[in-house]
Amino acid sequence: MYSDISEKNVLARAVKPRAVLALFLGALSFSLALGAAQAEDLSSIKNYLLERATQLEQETAQVSKAADAYFDLLETKNFDYVAVWKANPSQVLKTLGAARAAWLQASPRYETIEGIVAGVEMLSKHDVLLDAGVSGQEGGDGVAPYDLTLPNGKKLEKPGNLFGVTESTLWVSESRFTVQGSKPDYNRNAKLDYGEAGLPDANVLKAGAARLHLQAQALLTDAKKWQPQASDVFGALIANVPTVSDFIEIWKNSRFVANTGASRDFGAISRLRDITDNVSSWQAMYSGVQSQVRAKDSARDARIVAGLSDLKAYIQKRYSSEQKGRRYTPQEAEQIKTEAQSRATRIVNEIKQAAVQLNVQLPKGR
Repeated sequence: MYSDISEKNVLARAVKPRAVLALFLGALSFSLALGAAQAEDLSSIKNYLLERATQLEQETAQVSKAADAYFDLLETKNFDYVAVWKANPSQVLKTLGAARAAWLQASPRYETIEGIVAGVEMLSKHDVLLDAGVSGQEGGDGVAPYDLTLPNGKKLEKPGNLFGVTESTLWVSESRFTVQGSKPDYNRNAKLDYGEAGLPDANVLKAGAARLHLQAQALLTDAKKWQPQASDVFGALIANVPTVSDFIEIWKNSRFVANTGASRDFGAISRLRDITDNVSSWQAMYSGVQSQVRAKDSARDARIVAGLSDLKAYIQKRYSSEQKGRRYTPQEAEQIKTEAQSRATRIVNEIKQAAVQLNVQLPKGR
């Protein structure tokens, strides 16, 4: 018991600041811990990007190595393609088979990070050069801003994105990049299948593959410099998720859909697979900010997670059917596009609202 009321007040005043200080330090500790957790989450996005960009650099190096071997083989007979094919068809198939196999690793690898690369301002230039830019012949917006100088001294002005150039050369779907006269039967089935209408132009393949590898190296360099921010993540998601309809439109006009003319690019791999790989990159990005969204609105977080998962499953189911021999008609492809776009729109609306709730400053135009 206190013998004097004033003594009690003095002690109370002495204790109160300590309690306030303890509460303040506790709140500060929680705030710092939350900030560290968020930074760790965002670093996981960068780690995801770096891991796959490193693999991409290695795989494009293999494409370039095989293209060089093919070029060297042609050079031994002064680029007489018929003579080389007649003299050593197995070596031709070996070098081109190696180049195709490496390309088939590299292209899907890029798709798993395209959502990040295309959506982040400091990285987006690489997407135009690697995968999204069109050729100067097509014109309009989005022309890939480079010219390709060949080993023989010729120059291809604005030939299009580098995955497109190398694909259309390796699978001889672009007449300018194809040498007629020999038709290699890769699968030995005695039929003229896709990619067997001639031989790749060795000069185009060597130059295109070398530039593809160089661009993959440049992407990796910039990816190491990137410091992800929440605005990057939300901005990239809002920009990229709606592009699902663009992917399906390209697929609808490719050789994979019945009764349509085949485009120059996107014939080696179905664009349906590319969509699922892109959704994987969207999921990886969202995982970096998910804890913040969930803390603010757990129901919204659940809807975003389910929406991305369901969209991926929807496309994967169609791709699985296609792999089993199903050929969709253009009308069916249009229906798939409409449904996928509807799902994507709902996801984007949720992501936009999450950004608003978190007071995230989005890039201009997002």
